[in-house]
Amino acid sequence: MAGASGSPIRRFIQEVLGCGCPEEVFRRIETRAVSRDGVPLTRIEVGGRLLVEVFDTDDAGRAAAQVPGWVAAVVAERDARGFNRARIVIATAEPGRMQARVQHAFDAVPGRDERTHLHVVDRGACQWHTT
Repeated sequence: MAGASGSPIRRFIQEVLGCGCPEEVFRRIETRAVSRDGVPLTRIEVGGRLLVEVFDTDDAGRAAAQVPGWVAAVVAERDARGFNRARIVIATAEPGRMQARVQHAFDAVPGRDERTHLHVVDRGACQWHTT
């Protein structure tokens, strides 16, 4: 998918996730629907610099249990493919209910670094996302 200036994915990355990537990064945005550990996700690659994995789940317990594996996988891919940053996003119908539990699991991941971030967002913020 080309990174048009008004694309819903670009708006999501800049406005919802707060990405301050330079303009040229948004010239190339690629997406791919996959799954990890049985949870559907959309992988977004932005300009070869930012790797975003958007997991779609309402199961806070399952998400919290899988966060360490998700972090390990996204960090390994980020490093192997030369991305600067990685963001794990959990899209859910109830972000308030999910936030504390998955944040706690994320904070406890050993070896996590400052180039990896977690976001819990309302599924409605992912208007480009279809499950």
